[in-house]
Amino acid sequence: MKTQPSKHVVTKPQPSRARSRQPERLTQSAKAPNSNLPYSAACLADRQLSEIYAVHNRSILPNAIRHLREARDLTQYAVALRAGISRDMLVRVENGRSVPTFFLLSKIMYALGVTWGQFASVLDKMVAGKM
Repeated sequence: MKTQPSKHVVTKPQPSRARSRQPERLTQSAKAPNSNLPYSAACLADRQLSEIYAVHNRSILPNAIRHLREARDLTQYAVALRAGISRDMLVRVENGRSVPTFFLLSKIMYALGVTWGQFASVLDKMVAGKM
């Protein structure tokens, strides 16, 4: 007995014939870290701007914590004791050598008696340059 050929023929999808656009190469290109791909001129400009903003913003959080502590006339030792952290950790956070986690920042704010809204308003004022 012969089998009849199937009416439904399954074919493989054909690859797209559209060419992928390659990024333009610069004659003098800076290499991306850990990569063989060069940066484009726009990417380099964005990176430089982001580094400037990062340096500026890196000092805002420690300054806000220090400002709130000094406004309440508290010592670093008193705040660290109330927060349940070491004084050295608080010093590192206030000097910008350590970026606090959300949990650590919550402990510090609790020890200072500050709500998230009050903390955000202090940060906004510092970003705007009013403090």
